[in-house]
Amino acid sequence: MTYHFPPAPPEYAWVIGARVVCLVLTLAALVWLIVRVRWRKSVRERDIIGWWAFAVAGGVLCQMGTSYSVGCDDNAWVLPLVTTVWSVSVAGTTLNFIKLYEEQRFGRIVAVTIGLGLFWGWFLLPPLGHPREAFSRTRCKNNLKSIGLALHNYHDTYLAFPSASAGDPPHSWRVAILPYLDQQSVFSSYDFASAWNSGPNAKLATHELRAYICPSSAYPKDSQGRWFTTYSMPTGPRTVGSNPLGTPISKMTDGTSNTLLVVEACGSQIVWTEPRDVDVASQPTGINLNGATRGQSAGWISGYHTNGAHALIADGSVRFLSAKTDPAVLKKLATVDGGEEVGDY
Repeated sequence: MTYHFPPAPPEYAWVIGARVVCLVLTLAALVWLIVRVRWRKSVRERDIIGWWAFAVAGGVLCQMGTSYSVGCDDNAWVLPLVTTVWSVSVAGTTLNFIKLYEEQRFGRIVAVTIGLGLFWGWFLLPPLGHPREAFSRTRCKNNLKSIGLALHNYHDTYLAFPSASAGDPPHSWRVAILPYLDQQSVFSSYDFASAWNSGPNAKLATHELRAYICPSSAYPKDSQGRWFTTYSMPTGPRTVGSNPLGTPISKMTDGTSNTLLVVEACGSQIVWTEPRDVDVASQPTGINLNGATRGQSAGWISGYHTNGAHALIADGSVRFLSAKTDPAVLKKLATVDGGEEVGDY
């Protein structure tokens, strides 16, 4: 049995419940409003307000649909429902406008029109822009840019990018570049004489470093309260993280624009201080592949974004890789000196 990646967030059951409640309330409101419009000859302000409330319910459904497009639910059913709700709301409001016009209450027509314009502009338009996903992608991209700058500053100092893990006991590259992420105090707290999961280092793993965490991560901690890192350095033959002495840019004969430096790997569930990274030789190649357990992905690239994941290229740029990216291209990008033709990706 395999589990879909990315999984739905832990609060998703509440979202489904809220949708059901909104649907029931909107149907009840529809029946109530139809009865009032059918049997009342005159229009009152609260009738217009009722139709506004009906439109609000549709707006809530739209907001939920755009904010929780995750994994097993692509929200394909939400758009027709919201369209129906808004269509009925517009029809009801129009009918009330006609009655107001017949009763020659022009002042109220102007007031209601202005109110509706402000309402639609303030409440209904923002949800259409997928604000949560846009924010998460931007934040994740900026995280990788910061990590890229830190890695290049490390390279300027030591004339090579750090190895994925180094030392005895081994420590992670994420620990090594902390001073270049303005985290000198955290770096000073790390005990290089102890293993990453013992002594003071065990407590340090419970320290949140936002530069290593994508906001989209639905499960950012393990059962011990240790923070997972979103970002991993590829390891395996000819990868940037495989050289125990570090990899200088001069050894990247494939070109820095064709070499992966760091990738999103949420599905690998790596604690940020853990000297472990994705292995392109032993793990299946692909983006957001299904996993053996919930919250894990078998592939070495995985993220909680819709239809793909970010990757930091060795030239410092950040690319969004589609989930449909050819695995052969990903393997070529993973090597520093494979001599392959990468082409467009």
